[in-house]
Amino acid sequence: MKINVKVGFKKDGRIRAKHIKVIADNGAYSAKAPAITGVAAMRHDTCYKYSDVKTEALLVYTNKIPTGAFRGFGNPSAEWAVEQAIDLGAHELGIDPIEIARINAAEVGYVSLMATESRAAS
Repeated sequence: MKINVKVGFKKDGRIRAKHIKVIADNGAYSAKAPAITGVAAMRHDTCYKYSDVKTEALLVYTNKIPTGAFRGFGNPSAEWAVEQAIDLGAHELGIDPIEIARINAAEVGYVSLMATESRAAS
């Protein structure tokens, strides 16, 4: 996977927006790759309170061997990329990354944008 992440912050460290683009090399056959790509694109949206999110996920068929799930079903790759973007933002703001995580952490009762979109689609 190639993952690009942009995160916008307010000066106080609150996350304003996130844009993620996932390009997943599927290999030659589908198998579980569509579901894995979907997880990579959205699962991490449940960790932090985001008000605006843009997600792009592209699954590309190539002449390589087929891909599959292994320890995390797509989430670790994207989670690493998002956390790196948040850490870089914290550095630019001069705020400890742990404090950024605390400020933006999902709380009891918070409904993620992913859950909201899933409900709207059904």
